[in-house]
Amino acid sequence: MKKANDNCARKPLMGYNDVVIQEDESKCCSCTPSWVKTFLIFFTAIILLVALAFVGLGSYLVATRLAYIPKLLGEVAYVNHFLLFSIGLSLIAVCIFGFVGVSKKDPKLLMAFCWILGIIVVVQLATGILALCFSEFFQEWLAGRMRSTMQKSYAINVPDVDSAVDFVQQKFKCCGSQNYRDWKESAFQNASERVGQNELGFDYDTRVPDSCCIRLTENCGVLPHPSNVYHQQSGLYNCNRRSFLVTLCNRMYRDPLMQAEKPPILHWKMEPLSINLQP
Repeated sequence: MKKANDNCARKPLMGYNDVVIQEDESKCCSCTPSWVKTFLIFFTAIILLVALAFVGLGSYLVATRLAYIPKLLGEVAYVNHFLLFSIGLSLIAVCIFGFVGVSKKDPKLLMAFCWILGIIVVVQLATGILALCFSEFFQEWLAGRMRSTMQKSYAINVPDVDSAVDFVQQKFKCCGSQNYRDWKESAFQNASERVGQNELGFDYDTRVPDSCCIRLTENCGVLPHPSNVYHQQSGLYNCNRRSFLVTLCNRMYRDPLMQAEKPPILHWKMEPLSINLQP
């Protein structure tokens, strides 16, 4: 009895409000950590799935890239594929770091995970905004690089470039990077004899590769008829036109091919010459 009385004396009686507050605090302390842990695991799992998708998509695009693109534009044409793959790997590393922090319940690791994740999100948003703002500049740069490759490397003992240019011009129904005039100051033109007025009287002094011809025949680009050459206008400077570069970029991202506008074909009709001879 004495020990029981001593225990009662050591533990003062609590009122009803104190008991309710203690129960609420115990519930909060027991539920909040598990709820936060579940949320972090779920959120990190979503990011991990996105990262795996980035890695898979980047790997697929690199593995299935078109062989002739690096020959004309260089590896810089696929820099976005490598960036996608790299971002996916970095997100996977961050997710692993986050899972370790959640499992160990280390506040420092969780705080570091949140900061790193926030920095990655900000960098991705900034990169997307910059890519949107400088998309026109990038397209013009690619068009200039394509034009430079065609003018400097075609028909000067670079078989890879020759085959790539011929394939692209026939595949996408275009002539040059912007139009057929890109060949006017090219090494291919300088290595050829200057062509004057052809037999039909057109001052068409720019020799073009045979792959520029709509009806492909041998040496059709030596004396090209205007109706037999692709007059592809650049969509980089006129949004109402379809450029070779825009078509090519859409092909790179598996979009439907744009149909090139064909010039009207000139039909020549020979009328019989009638001579009236009267005595």
